[in-house]
Amino acid sequence: MSATPLEVLDLLIKATLDNSAEFGELYAEDAVYELPFAPPGVPARIVGGDRIREFLKASAGASPIRFTGLESSTTHETTDAEVVISEYSLNAEVVGADKRFVLPFVLVLRVRAGRIEHSRSYVNVAVVGEALADLAGA
Repeated sequence: MSATPLEVLDLLIKATLDNSAEFGELYAEDAVYELPFAPPGVPARIVGGDRIREFLKASAGASPIRFTGLESSTTHETTDAEVVISEYSLNAEVVGADKRFVLPFVLVLRVRAGRIEHSRSYVNVAVVGEALADLAGA
C-alpha cells in the first residue's frame, strides 16, 4: 500500500527539517512544483520530477537558511482524497549568524500512489528577506 497524502506531507516536512533535498524523491516523474510568490531568480513553476529534484538539491546546498524545528502545524483534508492542505511554520536560522526567525507556509499537495503529483507552496519570502536584510545592515 502506498503512502497517503497525510503521510507524504509528514515525510516532506520531516525531510525539510532535516535540511535534506532527499524529499525530492517524493515527487512523481510528471510532477509540478509551484512557488507562486517565488523571489527574484527562483522559478515559480518547475515541471518534471528530475527537474524538481535538481532544483531542490541545488537550493538545499545554496540556501543561507536552515530549518531547526516545527513551530506550528494545521492540516486540512479536502473532499478530494488526493489533496491535502497544510498551514505550518518552521523555526529557521541564518547559517553562520545568530539570527533566528519563524517562516510561515501554506502548502497544497496532490498525492497519487504515494508520490507528489502537484505541490503549490505559499511561503512568506518577505520574512526571509527581512532576516537577510538585517544581516546586511549589521
